[in-house]
Amino acid sequence: MTRRVLSLAGFVMAAAMMTMATVAKESSSEKCPRSGECPDYYAPVVCAGGGVYGNACLAFLACATDCVPWTDPGETM
Repeated sequence: MTRRVLSLAGFVMAAAMMTMATVAKESSSEKCPRSGECPDYYAPVVCAGGGVYGNACLAFLACATDCVPWTDPGETM
């Protein structure tokens, strides 16, 4: 029984590792910039490297990473 459980656990781990490798390969071979369309609204985000995009969709198409909402420091509420 224990041998069967260990064998099954090894199989599950191997399958998970193969899946993760496939996902990593697919995302690294993705072409940038991506093509697509984005909704026409302004909700700026700032991304790694300091790039500012009009909205998260535009940042995604530009393959920008680590994006967060951006607010103008001089803007008052």
